[in-house]
Amino acid sequence: MARGTATVKIVTTVGKVYKQADLIGQVQIPFTTIALGIGTSADAVVADTGLQSEIVDSGLARVVVVPTGDNAGVMTWAYTFTATAAKTISEMGIFSTGMTYPGVGYIHITLGSSNDVVLAAGDSFRVVITDAE
Repeated sequence: MARGTATVKIVTTVGKVYKQADLIGQVQIPFTTIALGIGTSADAVVADTGLQSEIVDSGLARVVVVPTGDNAGVMTWAYTFTATAAKTISEMGIFSTGMTYPGVGYIHITLGSSNDVVLAAGDSFRVVITDAE
């Protein structure tokens, strides 16, 4: 099983706006989609609206998950992907509900080249992303 550690995790500007509106009851956007990517040019920044280069094949395409929350306001999204072909993951994110590309980007994480996750066919990769209120 491959392992990686996030080096840059950003709640995007768009994500902050939607989160703030949701907290005051103006809009409810369910952020339930995890996406993986192979982007290599830059760290995540608050202006990001999507991944640099999203993976759409190899058993690593977007998935819809049910996030969990705790009494401390921490939300967690988790899913175990299984690669059907070799792929190197360098970024991931949380997006608005559904499989519509790109959706509304909430969290963008870049791993940094020294933390990229290299998968071979058949490898599993557990993604766990958390965010506090």
